[in-house]
Amino acid sequence: MDSSGVEGDKYRYLLQGDTEKDTKWRFGVRPNYDAVNKLFQEGRTKIWPPGSLEERVQNLIKTWEMENFHKMRIEDFKSIVPEKFTFSLNGRKVLNTQEWIQPTTAKFVARRTDVLQPS
Repeated sequence: MDSSGVEGDKYRYLLQGDTEKDTKWRFGVRPNYDAVNKLFQEGRTKIWPPGSLEERVQNLIKTWEMENFHKMRIEDFKSIVPEKFTFSLNGRKVLNTQEWIQPTTAKFVARRTDVLQPS
């Protein structure tokens, strides 16, 4: 159970209950983060106080990452305001939500640059 008292994913607080019943998932089903959460809990070095700003930011980032990878439609996102969201990396073209949701976006982010060198 998460700090809000709702059953579901402890860190991805917008992935709970019936709030996702109409969501179109990239791989056809809702993701299960049980194994990832277990590894995170075992390896973390800081446990934030329940309800603290730090805990909220941590959970928001985990939720945003999950939505970006697993959701097909921008209208299913709950961690952002789709009409206002933009993304840019290292001075590249600013992407709106429709451009961001495209499958090629991962290539945009992971492309090797002088600053970002994924291994």
